[in-house]
Amino acid sequence: MSNSFSIERTLRTLHGWLGALILPWIFMAGMTGYYMNHEKFVLSFFPEKTTTSSDAFLSARGARPVSQSDAQKIASDHDFGMKYAPNDTKRYRGTSIFRFKEGSHNTIYVDKNSGGYWHLKRYKITAFDHQGNRLGSELRWGRIFSSIHERGFVGESLGRWLADMTAIALMIFSASGIFIFISPRVRRAKNRRARRSAVRF
Repeated sequence: MSNSFSIERTLRTLHGWLGALILPWIFMAGMTGYYMNHEKFVLSFFPEKTTTSSDAFLSARGARPVSQSDAQKIASDHDFGMKYAPNDTKRYRGTSIFRFKEGSHNTIYVDKNSGGYWHLKRYKITAFDHQGNRLGSELRWGRIFSSIHERGFVGESLGRWLADMTAIALMIFSASGIFIFISPRVRRAKNRRARRSAVRF
């Protein structure tokens, strides 16, 4: 009996600590999971498309329509290594653009009408006029939520180890919770059977 109580006390302590440690990640997993099913509703609570529009690009002094070679120079001057990457829509935020990429999370959209451009990184968008002056930036909340849901944090540098650890902790938390729930009920049932047996004799 003492061994049983000792195991139960240990599991209760483990269960409590695990609950406290993983609670923030449970909350984030729930919030970001809700985002996956209701993207527009969740994003309505966050600033969206706050960077400069193409109209502001046109108002910059010296703004003029640019050719693909002009746009290539603008993109390369901003971030060396950018290569032209034609896309199907050829539009971004309602305006015609040239698209340039370098890697999987580094894109520049150059507005054909003004030479202004947006620099898109994995979690952030920054707008510049045709001379490279920074005009504004915004966070890409959808990508941030997806990263938190998949990895437990923002970024890729640490892989998925935190999400894996949280998943393992949740399994232990669930198993210990089931044991804590069942154990006293099994013990009481045994005690009742023992008492009934004692009464008969």
